[in-house]
Amino acid sequence: MKKIFIVLSICLGVLLANSIQAQLFSDEPIKNVIPLVGPITLTIIGSNLNSTFSTISDYSLGINNYNAVRLRVTSTKPYHITALATTANFSTATTSIVPCSKLWVSPSGFDNFQPLSSTTPILLFTSFVAGTNINHIVDYWFNPGFGYKAGAYTLSVMYTATQD
Repeated sequence: MKKIFIVLSICLGVLLANSIQAQLFSDEPIKNVIPLVGPITLTIIGSNLNSTFSTISDYSLGINNYNAVRLRVTSTKPYHITALATTANFSTATTSIVPCSKLWVSPSGFDNFQPLSSTTPILLFTSFVAGTNINHIVDYWFNPGFGYKAGAYTLSVMYTATQD
């Protein structure tokens, strides 16, 4: 009985020693999987959206609103920014219908104005490198022309930053 117990003890000792070594040494490399996602944030950090039409010249030439919107982007990859009107027309308490295309947008300082659309996003900034707190400024030009009733007109514009 003692011999069986000693033999079992030795066998158990050998098995434990092998399993300890198996845990300490491995022929297979450990594969670490670290998923990287491409976070991007777009923040409106300021706006100057007041445009009052008070002269004939305002109606015939339109009003430039420089530095109308200031955007800040943080992205881990290159990106671009688009603008899209959320509705086809400005909203107002009057019965006048002013299309969103009467508001034109441009990257600040370029005077490359394009009319807003509610169906096709306008590309404002493209191929910007990744980084943190990158500022972009948008200029507005509003030129409704004649024929609209006096009143307050509003339009929401959605800016979208998308990684390339």
